[in-house]
Amino acid sequence: MTMNEEKTIDLGQGWELMQRVNTQLKNNLDGLEPKLSYEDTENLSLEKHGESILTELVHRWDHHIEIVNWLSNCFQYLEGNYISQNSLPSLHEVGITCFRVPVYQELYGRLSEAVISLNNNLLKNQANKGEHIDRSLLKNVLDIFVEVGMGKTYRKNYKVEDLSRMAELCSQIPGGLIIISRIFAAHLVVEARALVEHDEDAASNEKDFVMKAIKLRDKYYTYTNDCFKGETCLLLDLKIAFQEFWRKGVVGMSCSKILASFCDNIIRKGGNEAIEETLQKVEDLLDYITCADRDLFAKFYWKKMTQRLLFYKNANVEFEAFILTQLRWHLQPFIGKMGQMLRDLTLAKQNEVAFEDFLSTIPYIDLGIDFAVTVLTDRRWPCYKSFHLNLPTEMVKCVKAFTEFYQTKKNCRKLTWINSLGTCKLIGNFESKSMELVVTTAQACALLLFNEFDRIKYSDIKVSLKLPDKDLVRVLQPLSCAKHKILKKEPNTQTISPSDYFEFNSEFTDRRKRIKISIPPLVEKKVVVDDETRVQNRIHRSNVIGATIMRIMKRHKVLGFQRLSKECLEQLCSKLKLHRREFKMQIESLIEQEYLMRDKSNPNLFRYIP
Repeated sequence: MTMNEEKTIDLGQGWELMQRVNTQLKNNLDGLEPKLSYEDTENLSLEKHGESILTELVHRWDHHIEIVNWLSNCFQYLEGNYISQNSLPSLHEVGITCFRVPVYQELYGRLSEAVISLNNNLLKNQANKGEHIDRSLLKNVLDIFVEVGMGKTYRKNYKVEDLSRMAELCSQIPGGLIIISRIFAAHLVVEARALVEHDEDAASNEKDFVMKAIKLRDKYYTYTNDCFKGETCLLLDLKIAFQEFWRKGVVGMSCSKILASFCDNIIRKGGNEAIEETLQKVEDLLDYITCADRDLFAKFYWKKMTQRLLFYKNANVEFEAFILTQLRWHLQPFIGKMGQMLRDLTLAKQNEVAFEDFLSTIPYIDLGIDFAVTVLTDRRWPCYKSFHLNLPTEMVKCVKAFTEFYQTKKNCRKLTWINSLGTCKLIGNFESKSMELVVTTAQACALLLFNEFDRIKYSDIKVSLKLPDKDLVRVLQPLSCAKHKILKKEPNTQTISPSDYFEFNSEFTDRRKRIKISIPPLVEKKVVVDDETRVQNRIHRSNVIGATIMRIMKRHKVLGFQRLSKECLEQLCSKLKLHRREFKMQIESLIEQEYLMRDKSNPNLFRYIP
């Protein structure tokens, strides 16, 4: 056999050799004769009390960990291949379990009493200044508790008395509260992730998800204040943990959007004390999200508020204004737009009265129908595509009358009619009874054609309304292919084609007297997607600019505005175009997050906060 050849060892012989080496190592570490077993050591520990049992625990733990580390290194090949490939617990985890079951679980009660006794002696020592207490022993025992599982016991049981005692105990050790704070925050992250994993339908049932998140926040906030007396380090770690939770979101929807949808649902129920209290809880959750997520929440809330104000018949402008004052801090990017939206609706009611007075003074104008207009201020509401629609004579008369009235009030302003947002109420005279139909403006124009024609071809409707095919299909499908078939279609299929014929379904019947034909606003879905893309792009730009500013400030520590903007522009010229206003907003955001601060004597000088 040459020197390069490896010697083959029989499995039985090799395993026996490993056992002898392991036993010898354990005996050498413990200083015991081979005949004394590990179980005998456990029994000896049971007879010890107070500080001596803690000393023995630390001694045994150190030796146990040394053996575990030695075995992990020895079986490194096994760990890297068989164990990882079969998703088995690591050797280190198995070693900890071997200590937890026969030692830790058996001695749990005695160890707890010994730790409390040692802590009381430590407190007395602070008063007497004479007796020596081993602080390092207490710290080592706490480290063992955390590693082996005592920390998990506290975190699962959530006993306020035990947590308060633990907080008092850790406060006596330098850096002890920081350790327990990180453990506490880490467990919050684990529990928050479990909340997301268990609520896989959170995107469709945001109410239950947000209520559970509120309870989770209240529980940890209570522990922080009652057990840890509102320690700053714990509050900061909890904030960071919640920020991580919100930043990751849930499948199918961001947490900012879930919170906005939750607010929308409870606001639709109207104002009462319970709802206001729930909104206050949501505001508490919003305190934990980052500035970028807060902007995203404001964007989604703005969209939801638009839907409520325009399409929800029970919209309460006063209550909406009250909610804006409650959430003002979290809606900063859009608070001006939202305030103008509410003013638009208030002015709309005033214009409605003024329009009626205007009509009464002009006898030659007789509309013949009820007509109300809501004037929206441009750039305050979401962008809606204004498509051309050939209106019937009755509607054209109304549009001209209101335009004439509005020019008397705002001569320099131009009205752009958004037909996709309009609604109409028609009376359908069916054979069984007459029913009120609530439809969109385009649907009303299509239905009014059947007052003149009994049977109309698709192409003729297209010419009459002057709508493109994509929009016309969305108008006719709910009327002829959905639940309420106001129109008969030939052939009777679920799709609309250019060769189809339509006629009024006089045999239609329903137990209700009022029917709403639902149809989403035309091209609204595309606008929403585009808006979300713009939000994501703005967030990305903000992150890039903020990171660049922080790199520069971290290097210079102190820098003036002009010098900072010049260096930032030089670094970003290849990535994006930097706008001065965007740059200023990002600096203010970093100051708000306490990454930078203004110089007290010179406001144009910025200092880096390490």
